[in-house]
Amino acid sequence: MTATKKSKKPQRTIAIELHQQWQRLQRKNDSIELAKQLKVSKPTIDKALIYGSVHQQAIVDGITSYLAGRLLREKEAGEQLKRSADQVENPNLSTSIPQS
Repeated sequence: MTATKKSKKPQRTIAIELHQQWQRLQRKNDSIELAKQLKVSKPTIDKALIYGSVHQQAIVDGITSYLAGRLLREKEAGEQLKRSADQVENPNLSTSIPQS
């Protein structure tokens, strides 16, 4: 009998801090969107996000900019929501036309 081949876990090739940030920021279906944007396969992106195993700097930069861009968009949306909530709580600050 031959011994069964054990599957090896890919080695992390990026800094652990960067990999941890990616893991905190990633969401479901990110790998699909990233694969489309970066024009690489979904398994390549999955390996990068799950194990931190990336062999091309362009993929590292692409993933980082994608996650950072989404974080900034969400921050801006949150600030806009807060301003809207403040206007509802303080109608005197509203820019609407005064009623007679």
